[in-house]
Amino acid sequence: MALLTSPFGLKAQWQSDSSLYLGQLLEWVVREHPLAKSAQVEPDRAASSLQAARGQFDPVVTWQQFSKDLSGKQYYSGQQWSVQGYTRWAIGYETGFEQMTGDATNPAQATPDAGFYYHGISLPLLRNLSTDYRRTAFQKAQLLNRASIWEQRQQINELLADVSRDYIAWTQAHMQRIQAEKALELSLDRLQAMRAFFSQGACNALDTMEVYAQYAFYNSKFEETSYKETAGRYWISRHLWDGDKPVVLKPEIVPDPNHMGALDPWCEQIRTFTNSDSSWIDQTPAFHLAQFKINSKQLEANLWSNQRLPDVNLKYQWLQNQWPSLPTTLYDDQNQRFGLYVQSPLFVREAQGKMEMARLEQDQLEWAWMQKRRDLLAKQQALWEGVQRNKKAFEWQFSQAQSLGILYEGEWEKFKAGDVQFFVLNTRESRYIQGSLQQWDAWAQMRQTQVDYLFHTGLFHSLP
Repeated sequence: MALLTSPFGLKAQWQSDSSLYLGQLLEWVVREHPLAKSAQVEPDRAASSLQAARGQFDPVVTWQQFSKDLSGKQYYSGQQWSVQGYTRWAIGYETGFEQMTGDATNPAQATPDAGFYYHGISLPLLRNLSTDYRRTAFQKAQLLNRASIWEQRQQINELLADVSRDYIAWTQAHMQRIQAEKALELSLDRLQAMRAFFSQGACNALDTMEVYAQYAFYNSKFEETSYKETAGRYWISRHLWDGDKPVVLKPEIVPDPNHMGALDPWCEQIRTFTNSDSSWIDQTPAFHLAQFKINSKQLEANLWSNQRLPDVNLKYQWLQNQWPSLPTTLYDDQNQRFGLYVQSPLFVREAQGKMEMARLEQDQLEWAWMQKRRDLLAKQQALWEGVQRNKKAFEWQFSQAQSLGILYEGEWEKFKAGDVQFFVLNTRESRYIQGSLQQWDAWAQMRQTQVDYLFHTGLFHSLP
């Protein structure tokens, strides 16, 4: 795997090796592809969102100083500072200092000349008791943080499946180009032999023209498959990056279909896992992303349900003329300040409407997931049947191509020995070439179905 150790290893390996395996390609794509890098920052982005939500509980420091002097008379002079914040259990806390003196100070706001310190708590009794905007934002950020891993896997799944499909198409075109090139060489050999037979009077001009027509057909087939192979190489190159620089595959680099046999045990492993029961769905990105959306809507519904309640706040503070230093002096010269705040709108149509809307959207998401879950189960079964069917079809097509090749080689030996049966030779050659090309069509169909199966189960990212 020197190909995948570093960008420099990649270049060195491609200069010395002639084959690019699917496993090498996928590992390199996960490491260097811009979309893979974008997917890798999903957890970091979610962690930043969680940090921002935690910041809503950070304490806030405030300080102010004020005074009023008019005609040589000091009406009031004072200063205040405080540190206040909120916990995740609805309780608010505050500590601070107040000093207010002067000839026209409001008695309710007056303090001793030296001021006093206060320490207190606040507690909502109805609205914001079970949840509030801060806690809802924090809980949604926690959900997003957990879902980010599955969002990352979903994006990686899509990328790997896309790359694998392009690699299969490239491999199919490469192998069919090889078969077309062999057919072209065979038809050229036979054309030259037919010309020799014609010069000896062993065949007529019509037979020679028929062989030439076949040669022209195979030449066009060779050109077509060569174009597809070149196009496939470019499609693979679009997935290759060296840092921020695109990489283009050299013409001498070719795919290797033999190393794609690893898809067979991968599919068997996934099938064993999914065939036990339907709990495999709980390990897929689709399940976790759906649950994230459902739970987020549930949090919104709970918030707006709570916002319908009256706003009743209890606030209590104890006052001291000095900052407490020791527990024994904590209650010396203690006074207290107490308040109860009540506010309630006459109508709660906004909160009621938003609550109902969030619950309806939650119901929609749950119904959509119910159908999605059933679709996943049904399509998983259908794709597995397709994997089995296409595997058998490829094995049969491969066996048939080998048999047709044996028949053609036998007829070709007769042809070289002078036992000329042009119709039989042409027919067997045509069937052999057609069978050789079709076996790679069947191979590609089998591999594409395997990739679709692995991607659909959402477990492509877990492959070794």
